[in-house]
Formats: sequence, structure tokens, C-alpha cells
Amino acid sequence: MLGINGVSIKRGCTTAVQLETSVNKTMIENSSDKVVVVADHTKMNGISSFLTCPLNRVDLLVTDWMTPAVFCEELRAAGLAVHRVAKE
Repeated sequence: MLGINGVSIKRGCTTAVQLETSVNKTMIENSSDKVVVVADHTKMNGISSFLTCPLNRVDLLVTDWMTPAVFCEELRAAGLAVHRVAKE
């Protein structure tokens, strides 16, 4: 599971700290399983300084109920599986 600072359709998954990006990239490259990104609504449609990975490298994005449904649909249209956690 990866945490990131920004999810953008154009830029992909980005992180503010270069060292964290390096760790995330290494984890992705050495993973034999699915890549799951967990990011709340504050990260959606945001771009940070360093690219962690393009969206096509992510198998699943998990986000909270405050992420706009329209943005979730845009991500799905771009080929990303999105799980939007319901408000409880």
C-alpha cells in the first residue's frame, strides 16, 4: 500500500518528498502483487513535486467519501479501479 500527496489524471501519483518517492518507486518495482494507493479527498486532482508512478501502474485507488464522484468517474474512465469509501 502506498500513500501519496497528489493524484492527477494528467500527472499520475505524485509525492512532495523526493526520498519518499524513491522508496515508493522501489516498492512498486519490487512488488509481485497489486499496487494500492490510499489517498483522501485532499489529494485528489492535486500535483506534488515528484512523480511516484503513472496511473496505469496503480491497480486500485482507495479514497474517502468526500472525493467528488465526478473525479472518481474520470479516474475510472482513465482505466483506474477506484474504491470510494462510504460515509459512516
